[in-house]
Amino acid sequence: MSTEDTTNDTKVDDKIKLLDKEFDLVLINEYFDESLIVLKKQLCWEMKDIVYISNGIRNSATRSEVKNETINKIINWNKGDFKLYMHFNNTLWKKISDYGPNFSRDLRELQELNKEIMSQCIDPNNANTEDRRKTEYVLKPNAPENCTYLWLGDVDFVRLLREKQISNCTEVQSR
Repeated sequence: MSTEDTTNDTKVDDKIKLLDKEFDLVLINEYFDESLIVLKKQLCWEMKDIVYISNGIRNSATRSEVKNETINKIINWNKGDFKLYMHFNNTLWKKISDYGPNFSRDLRELQELNKEIMSQCIDPNNANTEDRRKTEYVLKPNAPENCTYLWLGDVDFVRLLREKQISNCTEVQSR
């Protein structure tokens, strides 16, 4: 969409309808765990498939209070983005509502598994705080191999997956 189109309610609504048809699920950062639980169910995954290590977490000490007047200006300036966000946020909560009675149990299970993973993988006394805005965890020296994969950032992890896929394809082709 062009910048001008983002202020046109009809065009924004049409784009949201199009995106809603294209995406079965949009993960919402503020509800990341909840989003992952819905994703797990949609893809018939197991809980182990969605565990993760949060890394590079922004420190709350570096956040500043934003006045309501400023928030309203930001929402107004980004009206199309805000509409998009609200649509998919509401869609997520509808999917959570439709998930059934096991949602809360599954969410607690994921959060407990993530705590266990953090305990197995991360040294709580050794974090990289060079950038005062965020905390980057450091793996324990004796951490299990799966910790390395969970600790990787998204770019490095995707690169690793691509290398593995290329290797697998080469292997299959040589047979």
